[in-house]
Amino acid sequence: MSGANRYVKVAINVPTHLLFDYLPPLDTTADQLPVGTRVQVPFAKRPQTTGMILGHCRSSRGRELKRVTRLLDDGPILTAAHLHLLRWASRYYHYPIGQSVFGTLPPILRRGRARQQSTIASQPKVQVRVNGDDIHLSEEQQKALTAILHPRQKWHPFLLHGVAGSGKTAIYLRVIEQALKNNRQTLVLLPEISLTPQTLARFQNYFSGNIVLMHSSLSDRQRLNNWLQAQSGAADIVIGARSAVWTPLARPGAYIVDEEHDPSYKQQTGFLYSARDVALLRAKREAATIVLGSATPSLEALHRTLDGRQQMLTLSRQVPASGNRANRQLIDLRSQNMHGALSSRLLTAMQKELDDGNQVLLFRNRRGYATHLLCHGCGDKVNCPRCERPYTWHKSRARLICHHCDKREKRPVRCASCHGDTILEIGHGTERIEETLATLFPKYRIIRLDRDSARKKQRLEELLEEIVTGRARIIVGTQMLAKGHHFPAITLSAIVDADAGLFSSDYRASERLVQLLFQVAGRSGRGKKVGQVWIQTYAPEHPLLQALVRSNYQTIADKLLSERRQIQLPPYSFHALLRAHAKEHAALECFMDEARSVFPETQKHVVSLFGPISAPIEKRAGWYRMQLLAQSLRRDHLHKALGLWLTALDKAKSRARVRWSIDVDPQDMM
Repeated sequence: MSGANRYVKVAINVPTHLLFDYLPPLDTTADQLPVGTRVQVPFAKRPQTTGMILGHCRSSRGRELKRVTRLLDDGPILTAAHLHLLRWASRYYHYPIGQSVFGTLPPILRRGRARQQSTIASQPKVQVRVNGDDIHLSEEQQKALTAILHPRQKWHPFLLHGVAGSGKTAIYLRVIEQALKNNRQTLVLLPEISLTPQTLARFQNYFSGNIVLMHSSLSDRQRLNNWLQAQSGAADIVIGARSAVWTPLARPGAYIVDEEHDPSYKQQTGFLYSARDVALLRAKREAATIVLGSATPSLEALHRTLDGRQQMLTLSRQVPASGNRANRQLIDLRSQNMHGALSSRLLTAMQKELDDGNQVLLFRNRRGYATHLLCHGCGDKVNCPRCERPYTWHKSRARLICHHCDKREKRPVRCASCHGDTILEIGHGTERIEETLATLFPKYRIIRLDRDSARKKQRLEELLEEIVTGRARIIVGTQMLAKGHHFPAITLSAIVDADAGLFSSDYRASERLVQLLFQVAGRSGRGKKVGQVWIQTYAPEHPLLQALVRSNYQTIADKLLSERRQIQLPPYSFHALLRAHAKEHAALECFMDEARSVFPETQKHVVSLFGPISAPIEKRAGWYRMQLLAQSLRRDHLHKALGLWLTALDKAKSRARVRWSIDVDPQDMM
């Protein structure tokens, strides 16, 4: 037939934005091969490569086209709508379409193996375990829920800004319950699935039936089975971390993004997408309910509420209401006697709480024993040779570990420079603080919660159980402690070192610091007793710390937004960061200079370039690193320029000896 399609357009998992034209198998027409179906095709020198059909065409510019070898699926595994989402993401993040598609599939499907549907045949439907009327909602909670569930003609996202312990999860549960009543599925995103067993338990206690998890800790077979259950509609609730945002849903009804501010929602390697932003787009296209929740919303989310693109719902009080807002105080370390990293004033406050039968939490966002080792003779630090940054000494593992590239070494006996034999341990990580606490408070059970002590899921659950039951009286740890845990017996939270984020070169550092400190503070006073938050600092006069003890999060965030507006930083402008790294610094400089020179002249009046400059961490894992920032006041101007620029970069003469990527809406400038 003259009007029939003759060829299929196939995406292949290679670094190119092109689709490849193929003839259908013999005795098959192109139109018999549906979009969203995996196929095997010959590609380059490989006789068999997995591809996915993304379209059809009647004509092709290719010569001597090869044929599709065979179909791998008996029907599409991704709908046209889902593929449309992936094509949008490929364009927006300027990432190759084939790598975008295959990078979001379960590994078994990515490798071209057959899908198996037998595992999803008889899964029970999700049911509500408790009566939707036996759970009392506060007036604020009920008002927020009514707003979310109210029928409306125009789609609208919601930002649920609730202080720690205000009952955001109860709202999530009711939203999911309504989706179930409408025979719809819900996707719940959590920042780190392994760090929130309490949240998962809450969902599983409220709902019975088939709730599936999607995260990287699952086996390949488990991930495929759960993916198929979501895709087929057999699973009503899908709970997962960042990559779960790509899970296809047969009957999408609601999206929940908990802790929407968390930086871990932004992928940092390969396909540099934001799971939060992708969820927003999915919900909009599917006319689904979406709720973004946080006690410390991102400035981007707050900005969306200011310009009317998002409705903010506020939960300002804890549930059950106790009126016990934690008192926040600064400790000026310049006037304190110190016991390791702990001041006398903090130790006195801790002793009082422990004597009263309460729990105490100490936060230090640095795992390990000593932050670096120093030669007493010449002052040289013991550095990682691949990153040229100090090793961290992990005493419990008897290893120096680089926290940038994970290189590990034994502790040196002598200095490599002067051969002196006195090596000092400088700085205090969580291990060292735990050791100090054991000396000062020998009567009390102390546990450490960081990625060293809780590397396995079972061990993490054991540690959390000790906290919840009260067996552990003193808890010391990293930001794992700030991930939404509910510890009602903690009445004192202490930030051991609040100064780390005050003087960073990253413009997001102030926002991140405030969010982290408020999250840590939110672990205290969640029960019936008044909470205390003690913040140790050598810079008590710093405006940010002064605001932290005197103001609420909204007030500080409004000030940070005002500062961003004045200097036209996101969310009042739009960024893309060209990152490049190379083994040889000269090759890197050559590429970055050429990258700047080939930026399209026609776009320079609407897009500004800053750099190139060395990255704040100039060397990592043996690779030198540089970056070049593109900024525009309009998103469409930025993307038009990026499209032209990337075409030129693909032809750059100096690109052969470097690796580079474009990060759209970067969340980390380091």
